[in-house]
Amino acid sequence: MFLESIKECYEALVIAKFLALMYSYLNISISKNIVPDEIKGREIHHSFPMTLFQPRTVRLNHRTLKLLKYWTWQFVVIRPMCSVLMITLQILGIYPSWLSWTFTFILNISVSLALYSLVIFYHVFAKELAPHKPLAKFMCINQMHCGLFEETIPTYEQGKIFCNWA
Repeated sequence: MFLESIKECYEALVIAKFLALMYSYLNISISKNIVPDEIKGREIHHSFPMTLFQPRTVRLNHRTLKLLKYWTWQFVVIRPMCSVLMITLQILGIYPSWLSWTFTFILNISVSLALYSLVIFYHVFAKELAPHKPLAKFMCINQMHCGLFEETIPTYEQGKIFCNWA
C-alpha cells in the first residue's frame, strides 16, 4: 500500500512536470508573466462537463494559462494528501469501505482535470509543439513507469502485445 501510494504521487508529479515542459517549449513563464504575443488570444473550446464551470469558448491569456497550470497542479497536491490520509486511516483501523469509494471519486475527478488541462493545452499548441514531439515523450515516460513500477513484462503473442504481471 505504501509503495503504491508513492508511485501514484510520482505519477502526479510527472503530469505536472510534463505541462511545465510544454510551457518551456513555447517560452511561456507564468511566474514571470511572460506569454508570447503570437499565442495570446487563441481560442480554447471547452467540452462537457467543463462547460458547466467555464464558458464554452475562452481566449488564451495569462489567466487561462495559469488556470491550466492550477488544474494540473491540484492533482500534485490532492494525490499525496489522499495517500497520507488513506495510509493513516488504515493504520488506525478506521477505513470503512464507503471512504474508499470517496477517495476513488475525489482522485478520479482530480486526475481527470489534470489530464484534461494537458489535452487542452496540447490541442491549442499542437502545431508549435509538433517539432518537440511531446506526445511521444509523454508516452515514453508512461511506458517507463509501466515497466519500473508496475513490474509488467510486455509479451508478443499471435500478433498482439500483452502486459503480464511479473
